[in-house]
Amino acid sequence: MHFVLRSTRVLSNGIIAPADIVIHNDYIAAIHPYRTINSGHDLGDLLIVPGFVDLHSDSIEKEIEPRPGASFPIHSSIIELDKKLTMSGITTIFHAVAFNDESLSKNRATETAAAIIRQISSDNQTLLGADNLIHARYELTSFNSVSTIKELIAENRVQLLSITDHTPGQGQFQSIAKWKQFHLPVYDLSDHEADTLIIQKQKDKYKSHDILQDLLDFV
Repeated sequence: MHFVLRSTRVLSNGIIAPADIVIHNDYIAAIHPYRTINSGHDLGDLLIVPGFVDLHSDSIEKEIEPRPGASFPIHSSIIELDKKLTMSGITTIFHAVAFNDESLSKNRATETAAAIIRQISSDNQTLLGADNLIHARYELTSFNSVSTIKELIAENRVQLLSITDHTPGQGQFQSIAKWKQFHLPVYDLSDHEADTLIIQKQKDKYKSHDILQDLLDFV
């Protein structure tokens, strides 16, 4: 299939200028000076830009559970989100799916994260308009999720892997108070439950090196 898009505002090489864009088999074949091709779909002054790439999006979680206790099926949530992505000009998205400590994450536990990834991967083959890819985020002390992440990588369902460390008292949460301020309402924790988790996470961090190295060696 061969057609031409024309606009007075086309972003190319960092400059917005009038141009004719030749599309062949769904790819940009060439960009010519404005109105130098005899026929074309004239879009007036609408801005034409390359598709945006989102390397880290948490939007799928909000689509599945827009507010606490109100959950939608994973499959339909992915399809509805894909519509929003393409309408926003996003043509490639890396869904940031977190593998957090199961004692803390509950609804973001390993099985749920894996189910989301497998459904996105399956739907991406036939149903979706954008390229829906996976950015798996492994929390440093989420030991139980390592075997599952390995399985997903072996199945070619993970395109990007990152390591996160949300241990209380450093990094994003410089103080215990800051960690509690965020986590107590989000995960519905009591102060006592939070104290127990904090102690455990700080202990687990010291035994995380070998497990992390094993995961990285697998990759």
